[in-house]
Amino acid sequence: MDKIVRNTMLDIEDGVYAIPHSEHPKVKVRALYEYCQSKGIFSPKDLTPEEMRRFVIEEGK
Repeated sequence: MDKIVRNTMLDIEDGVYAIPHSEHPKVKVRALYEYCQSKGIFSPKDLTPEEMRRFVIEEGK
């Protein structure tokens, strides 16, 4: 087994594992990157809140 896989495996006795909910919203990264490139924007922090909202994935969708 390769070293990376071995280092990421977990020994869970009861077979139940959950990833905790993140406080940060999920973002459509590729679409955000392509949008910034097309507009000549160096960093997403330079976007307006309205522009950034189009790349945020709402919970339950």
